[in-house]
Amino acid sequence: NVPNMVDGSSGTTTPIFQADNEYIIIGADTAFQEFELIYTQGASGAGIKPVFGYSIAGTNQFTEAGFTPVDGTNGARNTGVVAWDASDVVNHVADTTTGKFQIRITRTRGSLSTEPILGYVKTTSTTEYLWDKDGNANIKTLVISTVAAEGSDVDKFLVDSSGVVKFRTGAEVLSDIGGSGSGHNHSGVYEPADAGLTSLAALTYVSNSFIKVTATDTYVIRTIAETKTDLSLNNVTNVATNDTAYSATSWNTNTDAATKNTIRDKVETMDTAIGSNTTHRSSDGSDHSIVGSNTTAIGLNTTHRGLSSGNPHSVTPTELSLVIGTNTQAHGDILDDLNTLTASASNGQFIVATGVGVFAYESTTTARTSLGIGESDSPTFGGLVIADGGTIGQAAGPLIEFDDSNNFLEITGCKVGMGIAVPLYALHVASADAHHRIQIDGIAAGSTSGFFLTSDAGTYGATIRLSATGVYEQYATQAWYQNHVMLDGVLEIKERAAAKPNTAAYGQLWIKNTVPCELWFTDDAGLDTKII
Repeated sequence: NVPNMVDGSSGTTTPIFQADNEYIIIGADTAFQEFELIYTQGASGAGIKPVFGYSIAGTNQFTEAGFTPVDGTNGARNTGVVAWDASDVVNHVADTTTGKFQIRITRTRGSLSTEPILGYVKTTSTTEYLWDKDGNANIKTLVISTVAAEGSDVDKFLVDSSGVVKFRTGAEVLSDIGGSGSGHNHSGVYEPADAGLTSLAALTYVSNSFIKVTATDTYVIRTIAETKTDLSLNNVTNVATNDTAYSATSWNTNTDAATKNTIRDKVETMDTAIGSNTTHRSSDGSDHSIVGSNTTAIGLNTTHRGLSSGNPHSVTPTELSLVIGTNTQAHGDILDDLNTLTASASNGQFIVATGVGVFAYESTTTARTSLGIGESDSPTFGGLVIADGGTIGQAAGPLIEFDDSNNFLEITGCKVGMGIAVPLYALHVASADAHHRIQIDGIAAGSTSGFFLTSDAGTYGATIRLSATGVYEQYATQAWYQNHVMLDGVLEIKERAAAKPNTAAYGQLWIKNTVPCELWFTDDAGLDTKII
């Protein structure tokens, strides 16, 4: 219930993180660096094992990479603050749809006996309001209840005069700022001073010049030669001075005469090219519009200079510089088979060989079966790596969770049987050996003892501790035996010189190392009594 989650009241609550991979999103109009979760009930055990993410560009897009804020809630087990540094998030932007800067918390714990219940959540303010020791104040809203007026002035203005807040009349305000009641219109009379106007006023010149505006909005003088350079007109000269009257002789015999301009040279070059590449047909002098059959006549009577044979012209691969197998794919049966495929009817289709000389489309489900990794297949792997937090099984049934971060393997939602098809207990071991046993080897250096311990809700119950030689030793700082021990056989107790230091509310039964040895009892007051 989102309204209850943000109403600031612990009286309206919302159960959250009720299943594995369930998440909540906290958002604000601007970026923030911490928020507080007020829980009325915390999660049980080790908590929800939260994973945090922040919004990036797009709709409902989050990244979790490298984002590990300080979790003061200890995995939703208690009320607390979640905080991080601004440098911990990269490209944290508002969601495209919601317009909010968002943080997502996802539960990754497989099972919980108690889910958390939220009162409300709140983000911190992105602006700090304060009054520091130097007298600097940052105030959101300042309310002044009373400011005394001077005299009986009407239509007053509140101004700062010599460090004192006081009332001033309209006329006094105009006088303070050098104004007039009749009004001023400076913008209608004067051009406001700026860098451009200042540079324009400072211009001087000694010859015919132009004024140029620079990229910095200032003005400079440019000579005619400089202006031609600015306009990329360095090759332009006075046409009237340099042009020469038409002379058929000089034009036809000298195409590079220094007295002729570049335009005439270009025209002569184009005329030569047209003449070299166009076959001239005789004309009877009549008007021949290029319409109807005349267009066909043009096609039949025009020689294309680039082709070696007549029209219509058949182009060979050699003339196109194409080599079959190098520049183009040779024609073959495989291309014919592919060409028979129609457009795919849906996204995600695979092209496979059917084994009968044709190709066909297969869906992802069919393709998996073709590869031998369908749901009914039993593939063999040389190795299988499960990512941190990965699971095998189902959340509603047997589930194995791999926790690389803590080096844990958790099995939940089932009883585990070893050598038995239907286990009766959380761990049920059945053996067909004549001497069935469970063996635990301590491989760490200095291992001297092992424990069999039962507990209930965190309280130690019955415990058996065995030394490296298989002899029981009581753990000195704990009251291990809170239930009773039943033996069907012989209890062997190693002899010792004296009882251990007494403990209140506990007695000791021990064997004294006499010859022969004797059975003694020591009460919690330290009184030794021989049992006959």
